[in-house]
Order: sequence, then structure tokens, then C-alpha cells
Amino acid sequence: MAQLQPGNPIFRLADQGDIDGIIKIHNLNVFTTQSSHEKGFLLMPVTAEIIAQNRAKSMQYFVAARDTEILGFTLVAPLTLTQDYTAPLYWTNPAILEKTREAPERHIFISLVAIHPQFMVQGVGHFLYQSLFSEFSDYYFSAFVVNKPVKNQRSINFHLKQGFTLAATMQREQFLYFKDYESWLFFRI
Repeated sequence: MAQLQPGNPIFRLADQGDIDGIIKIHNLNVFTTQSSHEKGFLLMPVTAEIIAQNRAKSMQYFVAARDTEILGFTLVAPLTLTQDYTAPLYWTNPAILEKTREAPERHIFISLVAIHPQFMVQGVGHFLYQSLFSEFSDYYFSAFVVNKPVKNQRSINFHLKQGFTLAATMQREQFLYFKDYESWLFFRI
């Protein structure tokens, strides 16, 4: 597949006209709709109502777009690492937790990223992340990646290539419809 050419897509805050494209891309990446976890790994489908709820909670959708076509998107949110949030995590790198507590207002949580299957492995995810890092250059970022019951190796490798470090592990007996669930928390500081 051809790589994205510099300057082809633009990075911008999603607007109301992007909602249908975000829903389509998101739902194409729900792992239950895929024959392989390598093509998509979002845990639950999304609706316009869920997107509206997310936006009402100060979550923001950013898109990579070419003309009117959405190539991919990311959903980000401010996140303060309170004791309630961090207590159930096993910190493999507690120095990161301490560093993030120094400036909690500069923390952006990347809730999800999804690329249209037609544009996967063409640099769209890299473009979205690099654009986020540029747009919010004074911030640090975190993201969870599923590790069990099915390992999302593609996302783990992607985050490591984007400069993220494994910081913590979350384990749950039950999470959504998964038993023995485990997710890894990555940080880029």
C-alpha cells in the first residue's frame, strides 16, 4: 500500500459533519466485526448518541481528513490521575506516575484511535499521533492497550514506535464481555 504523502491529509478538530464518518470508521474497527484482530480492536460499537455524550464530557474527536473524506480519528480527554483511578493499577514504572502528578492539567488521555480499513498501514495513525503531539506540545499522553484475553500486538508495537513507555497494568476479572481482562497503560512524557 502507498504511504501517505506529506501534506495530503489535514489534522483538525472534528465537527458535526464528521460524525457519520467517525461512526462508520469506529464500527468497522470493532473487533467482533473483524475476522482478524489485526484489522480492528475497538471493544464496543458507537452511536451518534455516545459521541454526543463524549463531547458533552469535554472529550474531543480529532480527524485526519483529505477533502471531505475522513481517513481516521482519535478521541482524547483530559485526565487527572486521582487515587481512585490509579489504585487498581499495578505500576511497573511508578516514576511516571509521580511525574504526571507534577502537572496533572497537562495530561491528555488518548481514549481511542481508529483508521478506515482502506487506509490502514499507510501512516494515518502515525499522522494523527504526530499531529496531536505537535498541537499539544506541552502535554504528556497516555493510552490503554488491551493485552488479554487477546493481545493487541499491533497497537503495542505502534505505541512503542510513537515514543510511549509501559507504565502500568490493569487487571479485571470481568470487563465488558471479557473474562480475565488485562490492559496496559502506556505514557509518552
